[in-house]
Amino acid sequence: MRVVVGDPNTGKVTYTPPGPVEVPVLAKALVEWLNSEDALDLMPAVQAGVAHRQLPLPKTFT
Repeated sequence: MRVVVGDPNTGKVTYTPPGPVEVPVLAKALVEWLNSEDALDLMPAVQAGVAHRQLPLPKTFT
């Protein structure tokens, strides 16, 4: 069984979290982006906002 986020009335799935194998890959990619020139060129508040939004997403609920 896999947990998904969606509308129970319609059955439409709006988000399927990654599987356990994908989580370390996604976390590493986020850290690499946060240390990239593109991210470092952003204002610190924007960097923090992106990190705050993206960090919880790779959690697996299986």
